[in-house]
Amino acid sequence: MKRSLVAAATLLLIHGLIEVMALFAFVSPSYRPTFIFEELSVNWAFAVWAGVIAGSVRMLAAGGILARRKWGWALGLVISGTTLVTCTFYLPFGIMDAVLAWGVMILLIVSHYGGARMREEGPETRN
Repeated sequence: MKRSLVAAATLLLIHGLIEVMALFAFVSPSYRPTFIFEELSVNWAFAVWAGVIAGSVRMLAAGGILARRKWGWALGLVISGTTLVTCTFYLPFGIMDAVLAWGVMILLIVSHYGGARMREEGPETRN
């Protein structure tokens, strides 16, 4: 298996475990952290469950990649792309998500295309 795929799966597992650990927020004494935005504080339970679901999908994608399934590769790209689109809503905390998601995206794309070069098409090379 390519090293880039193993590295992407590892990053997905780490990111997924971090998000699933949000379940501990329900048993914490403070329940709602004081450092979060007002919008998140009002919808704290929803935010925690959204993170748990996203973390589970990340771990599922990592398992698919390690099992050498194409759906794992595609799911990894989709969940990382979704993270990159939504992480700006959670700045500055979304920076960690962005770093991990960009790492996964780059590794998955490199694993697919490798060292392939773009083909130059000019008037003389067209059929």
